[in-house]
Amino acid sequence: MSKLSKIIVHFKLKMKIMIVFGIILHVSLQASAVEMLEGQSILLFCEFPTDELVRPTVEWSRSVLSPSTVHQRQQEGDQLIDQNQLYRGRTSMKAEALETGDLSLNLTNLQTSDTGTYSCSVRKGKLLRAKTFYLKVKAQQVEVNSGTESVLLPCRTIDHLPVDVEWRDGYDDVVHVYENGSDQPGEQNQIYRTRMDEDLLKTGDLSLTLRDPTLAGTYTCRVYSRDGEILMEEKVLFSLEQFFFALNSNVYIFCKLCLNDLSCCLC
Repeated sequence: MSKLSKIIVHFKLKMKIMIVFGIILHVSLQASAVEMLEGQSILLFCEFPTDELVRPTVEWSRSVLSPSTVHQRQQEGDQLIDQNQLYRGRTSMKAEALETGDLSLNLTNLQTSDTGTYSCSVRKGKLLRAKTFYLKVKAQQVEVNSGTESVLLPCRTIDHLPVDVEWRDGYDDVVHVYENGSDQPGEQNQIYRTRMDEDLLKTGDLSLTLRDPTLAGTYTCRVYSRDGEILMEEKVLFSLEQFFFALNSNVYIFCKLCLNDLSCCLC
């Protein structure tokens, strides 16, 4: 091949790459919103012409989290070292994603703390934002009959996650504390009789059994990392008349709930 032919081939290749990046840059940035129920699965759709790119990196992320990575894919496969631990074992992409350009993310076992904005992006020299999704996960509602001896206040996270858990009531009194692998009854307000799952770190079930359902009001489940960082917060409200539970939670964006008044739940 002559020197001139090599120059022409090199020029055509650069033009092709520039066209691909031009397509990426013109992908719609408008946000999509979807509402799901806790426990369901969802496929967040994202598409890019990545087959012409050399060693691209695809990242799904949530900017409010630290680390922000929800899932990352490179030419060699998934790169989950920097994945936020709240998503461990719950995310996947198609094996041929970089070849087909279908970069959609499958997110399973949805939790109320998954509520938020998700970004799909491709990195090749610089970060290119592609599409943004807003996902709202609603907790399932639970009703308890009047006269029940105990009530279960639901709260869940992923299993095998080393965390500390604190339940508080609407007056900010400590209802239950699980810290350093065991219950801490000495920190609990003595008016409460409570119990949590013995294998809660294995199961991710942080629900609290409250043995006096006449103590109606707002209860908060806070999940901390071992460094004291709040990973998740869920609020549970039940009224004295109907024992009706309404849950609403988010990571770092918390709801204000009016005691015994479901109509004034403001988020």
